[in-house]
Amino acid sequence: IDPADTLPIWNQVIQEKRDVYSEEEIQNPTPLLKEFIELAYLLKRQEALEAAYKKPVWFRICKNDYGEYYISMFYDNEYNRANGEDL
Repeated sequence: IDPADTLPIWNQVIQEKRDVYSEEEIQNPTPLLKEFIELAYLLKRQEALEAAYKKPVWFRICKNDYGEYYISMFYDNEYNRANGEDL
């Protein structure tokens, strides 16, 4: 995962910390606060990754019998998986 893709998550964590800490504390965090912010970021990033992996989308370029191409798309929602349970 490209770190630039997770910038919105980092910004969300910082915004949430602004409700508790002053701007000066966020700009110049103590080692403990810095570790706390980084941990909050990693947890949110992990949640986002897990959500993304449970909703994969597959694309495929197909050719029909007439020589025309089209895009076939498959969406697999892992949240609906039975996991051994009756539906």
